[in-house]
Amino acid sequence: MLKKLCKCGKAIPITDKMCKDCLSKYHKSYDRYSRDNHGVYTDKRWAVVKDVCKSRAHGIDLWIYYKTGKIVEGRLAHHIIEVDDDLFRAYDVSNLFWLTDKSHQEIHALYNRDMDSKRKTQEILFMLNKKGTGVG
Repeated sequence: MLKKLCKCGKAIPITDKMCKDCLSKYHKSYDRYSRDNHGVYTDKRWAVVKDVCKSRAHGIDLWIYYKTGKIVEGRLAHHIIEVDDDLFRAYDVSNLFWLTDKSHQEIHALYNRDMDSKRKTQEILFMLNKKGTGVG
């Protein structure tokens, strides 16, 4: 049977999205977060702008590329200006940034540190979005 690595590093069947431990954690955090913004992520527009975001980033995590120059496949679109802060930018592709789960957690840790860190991180993300990857 073919295997791949889960985001936590465990070997899992290639047909699975993640291991049981990560799936359990994912559902807990998703359920907590999605109550307020569920409509954004189930709207048909979300699928379209998420795909455009991925395409613009050539499918790679732009944060890792910016920090290390390494090309790592991303998995999700991050709202630079969070949906809770500005619902009108939820489907604005220039407000989306393609990332891995690990980078997403790192960016949210920077957001949660203090307002100055959040503002500076958002400025970097917007700049990187405009600049693009320079690959491909």
